[in-house]
Amino acid sequence: QPTAATERRRTCIGCRTTAPPTASWRRAAATSGGTVECGSTAPGRGAWCCSVHCFDEAVRRRRFDRALRRTLSNDETTAMRARMFEN
Repeated sequence: QPTAATERRRTCIGCRTTAPPTASWRRAAATSGGTVECGSTAPGRGAWCCSVHCFDEAVRRRRFDRALRRTLSNDETTAMRARMFEN
């Protein structure tokens, strides 16, 4: 069982703070096929955000592009934001 010193941490791409995975949302993952999936269980390279404000900041500064190592279209970021509010 992980201790506080060895617990995994995730970095928010909006504000760059670190937190345990339970305190952040894995917003997107770029799969090996090049598609972008939303959610915490999607396979592939992930991007984490700790709040809606940080999501908007990450989109504005194009940090999803860097984190996922591909350029996201406006439709993809709009779909991610819509999915974020459905839960």
